[in-house]
Amino acid sequence: MPPEHRAPQHRGHPLLVTTRQDALVGWRDQLALLDHYPRMAAAVLDGAGHSPQVEAAEAERELHDAEAARERAEGEADRAGAALARARERDERAQGALARAGERVRTAGAAVGAARREAGSASEAVREAAERLHRFEG
Repeated sequence: MPPEHRAPQHRGHPLLVTTRQDALVGWRDQLALLDHYPRMAAAVLDGAGHSPQVEAAEAERELHDAEAARERAEGEADRAGAALARARERDERAQGALARAGERVRTAGAAVGAARREAGSASEAVREAAERLHRFEG
């Protein structure tokens, strides 16, 4: 059993650079590592041997730069997704507060309507009392 199968799967972002002319390690065998490293990026270079960092330094550097850019973009996307989730939570809380405020306004409106009706009844009672008093005095 290969050593990587004795350990849990790696969740990081490794980069595998192998070459077709590697006389020490077969490139196809290297690609079998992709199963154990689900987020691994892999490249097979042609025209270099066991030391691509020396024999194909520019290509290796470009691969590492591209992988670093991808990781930065993923990180930015993750942060943007988290910010969006927080904004949605704030929006949901604001919608709830707005609904509660609307309910308070409706309740207050009903109370104002009841107070107006009561005031109208009181005004009518005062008018009636004034008329009775007027008749009594007259």
